Amino acid sequence: MSLDIRDARNSDEIDAALDLRRAVFCGEQGVPEDEEIDGRDDEAQHLVAVHGDRVVATCRLLHEGAVTKLG
Repeated sequence: MSLDIRDARNSDEIDAALDLRRAVFCGEQGVPEDEEIDGRDDEAQHLVAVHGDRVVATCRLLHEGAVTKLG
């Protein structure tokens, strides 16, 4: 399987990353959606792993001064 791991290129990829987070964290792990979708996505850097044209993994980076938080 070939994966392209990179910054999300557009709003469609960010939306796909958010959908994946909802499915995994809210659906499978029971995290309340208001905790997972915390309103900070607009300020975050979104990394995605893409197979073909499908986002299959994601990581959100929140930069806070000299510290970056992975999520």
